[in-house]
Amino acid sequence: MATFTKEASQRVSGRMVGGVATETPALVHLCAASPFPDILSVLHRLAEYRAIGDSLFLQRYASGRKPKAHYFAYEGRLYPVKAVWAAAHNPPIQTRTFRTTEALKGLQRLGFLLVGKSAGALN
Repeated sequence: MATFTKEASQRVSGRMVGGVATETPALVHLCAASPFPDILSVLHRLAEYRAIGDSLFLQRYASGRKPKAHYFAYEGRLYPVKAVWAAAHNPPIQTRTFRTTEALKGLQRLGFLLVGKSAGALN
């Protein structure tokens, strides 16, 4: 369980009894595992992508297929939208179980820059 200072607990939970928060701080809920991608799960998969390379990453999460046009940019590199989105789920899901627009909206909502690119090699 996360620990908070007395002041932080008061701000989050609203009241204290004997120095202990009487309600579960809202911040604890942000740390709970979620099956849906969040910024941390996406960043974790981007690190995996860089470590193992595009070929193996696409084999694991996109049946080995390179995307035709949908990529997003992060720190000067391009990444395949559907493969990363599928991998960022907990547990990872198959790319055939969702539409590209779902991945595009989700990544955009998380603040990633979406770009189009032809089916050339990834950076």
